[in-house]
Amino acid sequence: MTRSSKIVACAAALAYIGAAAEHIGLVSTTYPAGVAASGTIQVNNAYGEVNVEGWDRPDVEVTVTRSVFQHDTPQAREAAQRYLNQIRVNTAKAANGDLTISTSFPSRNRLIRLFRGWGDFTLEYRIQVPRHSRLEIREGKGDVVIVDVTGDIDARAHVGDILVQVPQSATYQVDARCRFGSVYSDLPGTSRNASLFGHSFRENAAAASHRLYLRVGAGGISLQQFRNPLEPAAAR
Repeated sequence: MTRSSKIVACAAALAYIGAAAEHIGLVSTTYPAGVAASGTIQVNNAYGEVNVEGWDRPDVEVTVTRSVFQHDTPQAREAAQRYLNQIRVNTAKAANGDLTISTSFPSRNRLIRLFRGWGDFTLEYRIQVPRHSRLEIREGKGDVVIVDVTGDIDARAHVGDILVQVPQSATYQVDARCRFGSVYSDLPGTSRNASLFGHSFRENAAAASHRLYLRVGAGGISLQQFRNPLEPAAAR
């Protein structure tokens, strides 16, 4: 077999392997947990896609979907199910109304594999919180999307993007920085290159009612404003 034919055969084998693998062993769990509207929502040790949505209810609801990227065989499905059941999301409510949402993974060997190859599984978090809550999010690898939360936000990700959508009516003190990546903002402020590969954006509005503190190691940050819903027309 010539060198070129070996390369073609290898590429074909890799394509077959990639086509045969898929997400299996889906596990979706909902964790309802009450928390006061003035409480801080802390999301610790997250890994995957984190979506936080503000709503009018006073409680918090967390839904986590877990899946493994493996070949779809009976043995793989069974192993995936056992493994995913070991990835746990725990909620703990403090006496002051704060809520901590934390993720725990299986054995130490799996954790080493997680950080070497970024894991062989995916997690998707959907967290619905009182709209005026304060947020503290710590993300390992993955994107963080925060929509319609008007309290203080402190979000940090090692690898991934952070997107924050806030109403136009609110004012913010902003401190956003990417070590490797860029920051985009609809909000007024000062943008500058923080380093050769990094970027930062700041706004120190004296009258700001809320604070956005955002940090990304490698990825991007986007701050977007959306128009508030129109007032209903007065009845004639």
